[in-house]
Amino acid sequence: MKDLTSCFSNHAVRVADLACSRSNTVINRYTFAAPNMNSQLNGCTVTSTYITRLTSKEEILIRFTWSWNHEGSCLTIKLDDQLYNNSSKRMNSHTMSVQLSREKNGNWTFTWSSYTVNFYWDMTAAVYNKSPEPISGFNVFMYINSEIVLLLGEVTKGCLNQVDLVGTAPLAQTVMISRKEHVHGLTSYTTKARFHPADNDHKICINYEADKKRFSVNVDEKLAVHATKLNWNFRGNQTIFFEKTMVDVMWNLHGWLHGGDSAQDPECAWFMFRARSSLDEWLWQVEDGATHSSFIFTIEVFKGQD
Repeated sequence: MKDLTSCFSNHAVRVADLACSRSNTVINRYTFAAPNMNSQLNGCTVTSTYITRLTSKEEILIRFTWSWNHEGSCLTIKLDDQLYNNSSKRMNSHTMSVQLSREKNGNWTFTWSSYTVNFYWDMTAAVYNKSPEPISGFNVFMYINSEIVLLLGEVTKGCLNQVDLVGTAPLAQTVMISRKEHVHGLTSYTTKARFHPADNDHKICINYEADKKRFSVNVDEKLAVHATKLNWNFRGNQTIFFEKTMVDVMWNLHGWLHGGDSAQDPECAWFMFRARSSLDEWLWQVEDGATHSSFIFTIEVFKGQD
């Protein structure tokens, strides 16, 4: 994350109490991700990252990436058994992908490193809403060394009964530490995210007005950020207090306003929400173990047609 946030000065933080903010006009439907198949194939992805701690105290990083391709929806899972790579150790990882339009339900069992992984999914009734991640009618669950590490979607007792391990498997400690949405468009975007693992989902709305060179961010229909004169204010940060949680909101719209078509300077905007565990943390601080107490939500928006 340092490549994005290193340009922000911690001494330039502006603080606002979101609970005192007035409700702004409700922002309209999704328009960053247009609701037709052609735009679904434009590379929209949603990635959620989890840390799971087994009863053996071993920690594993799990990344779930939902995406579209020419065949339809796809789910890619990446497992890392070292959270923080360094020069003395080589990260041991494993990646697998499921083409959900072909394999709507199934299971995999495989050995990775010193772990036995059991992965089950059922997408036969999955419902989508302009995003590669389903919103209902699906279930995904994963076991590592016979411990339940993830239960996603509408996981019912009936579907769990299909797994022999149920009833005897211990429950590992799993926490979502980050979520990233990669979308296309250039007007407004509405999504949901959590600022803390134990928090409820909050509605986040981003509204960009290109003609007036300004944008705003609403959280649960309350104005949290309002930035104007983006020709020079295209990067910035603001800290909000929301239900006793301190959240840093950072943005970088340089790619939208001044970017090109190269990989080094894409026409892309970033919006980041990071829950701070204490007042003493720096905005860009990402130290070993810091992600255990902090949550990062990122929206990466590339220019595209609505």
